[in-house]
Amino acid sequence: MKILIQKNKLKKYSLIYCCLPVICFTCFYMQSIIGYCTSGVLLCAVILLCIKTEKEQCDSSIVISGKILLILILIALLWCAFGGQGNHYYQSHDWNCRNAVYRDLIYKDWPVIYEKYNKALVYYIGFWLPAASVVKIIAKFFPAILSTSVAFTLGNQLLWIWTTMGVLLVELLLVMYIKPKTVLCIPALMIAFSGLDILGVLYKIIVEDRKFENIHLEWWMDGQMQFSSLTTCLFWVFNQCVIPWIVILCVLQEDTIYNYVLLGVCALISGPLPFLGVFVYMLSNAVVLFVKSIREKSWKKYVKDLFSATNVLALFVIPILFLYYRSNGAVETGADKAGFSILGIISILPITTKYIVKVIFFLLVEVGVYFILLFRRYRREPFFYMTIGTACIAPFFAVGTGQDFIMRFSIPTIMVLAALCGKYLLGENEWKKGGLQVALCVTLAIGAFTPMTEFMRGYNAMLVNGHVKNVDDELKTFDQDLQGKYLNFTSYDYKDKAFFKYLAK
Repeated sequence: MKILIQKNKLKKYSLIYCCLPVICFTCFYMQSIIGYCTSGVLLCAVILLCIKTEKEQCDSSIVISGKILLILILIALLWCAFGGQGNHYYQSHDWNCRNAVYRDLIYKDWPVIYEKYNKALVYYIGFWLPAASVVKIIAKFFPAILSTSVAFTLGNQLLWIWTTMGVLLVELLLVMYIKPKTVLCIPALMIAFSGLDILGVLYKIIVEDRKFENIHLEWWMDGQMQFSSLTTCLFWVFNQCVIPWIVILCVLQEDTIYNYVLLGVCALISGPLPFLGVFVYMLSNAVVLFVKSIREKSWKKYVKDLFSATNVLALFVIPILFLYYRSNGAVETGADKAGFSILGIISILPITTKYIVKVIFFLLVEVGVYFILLFRRYRREPFFYMTIGTACIAPFFAVGTGQDFIMRFSIPTIMVLAALCGKYLLGENEWKKGGLQVALCVTLAIGAFTPMTEFMRGYNAMLVNGHVKNVDDELKTFDQDLQGKYLNFTSYDYKDKAFFKYLAK
């Protein structure tokens, strides 16, 4: 059985998937008249976009067999399971807090308030909300499940399915962009793609004679900088990466700015840092398209697309999400060794000669080789230079008390770089046997050491502990007096924050 997948239909379903967390947040989580009205506005924006999509003529499509589609689903399901989804296998230590967030979303009323400690849950909760909403609805009919672990177990299976759906959409969007001769190369590219962290590790060991005991290879630059591989993102911060992957692949294939604001809102619900990465791409491409419209004397259409009903309606959501994130506890603490601050949230790190040398070395190892090999093919394509730009600015900013900015701001950057590499190697009109292609294959193979260690960590835990299921779930709940790194998940004195004072229930 052959299945026809049209580009405009795929983007429509991708947007609906990405919009669901936003609607769940504004309608169910806020539970206020402002939230209900915002949900209605969002639904109108989505409906208008769907109507426009149906009227458009399909400019691109792919045909895959039902068997291949089934294999893509299976690979997505297994990749998510190996990352900890469903709580059936090994989970990285970041899952400790994520399990606590999800448990509180399932068992507590929304918005989640911890009255005993005068604090509220303030985190990038959007990705969990669709699955948690289903559990809440089921609990209306079977309230007894909220007094047992059944609700959490059910919620984890629903979250596994929800994540798998997102990863499948990413696979199909990449297939649509790359149009490979062999579709199954796409999930292989996604799973294996990474920067050349192993070279940085070897440099530290051989040249600087240092011990490297951390199996997390991406921390090779003295724990200061990291570009996370796609597998690392899925295994550690799935709630911040899946939707931004979908959004940036939609932006990569957009011909207009008609729905840019809606795409931005979808990225923002997954976290402000991936959103900023997406925003730089959208802003840069909007400028490119504006210049193009001037040259082609089609600027009136550009202005019409800019102020489209979809964009204008979606714009109302951004202040709400901004105020929600602004009340986060870690935002107020500032960044380590930070200099100038933007909006009191993003800090520019002090720029010294020593730090610049480190950044240059880091970029050369992580992405520099890819940029050199891809230059000849993409030297006339704006997205190539946008990717270089976002990679170069990421190390100079910080948010909160850790290195989250560079790791999460670069989520869309690494996905676009993977897409460009895939198109060059796997595109039906791209392959020519030559030195650059061979060098790129070797580079990709070297980069694959990083995701390999992510899989090996789970395998090692299974051998050490003697069982397959190694779930990291010690914290249980944020209904405790927690400080330090846990400030990134809550807001103390929440009643004084604008979001809870004026917008939430």
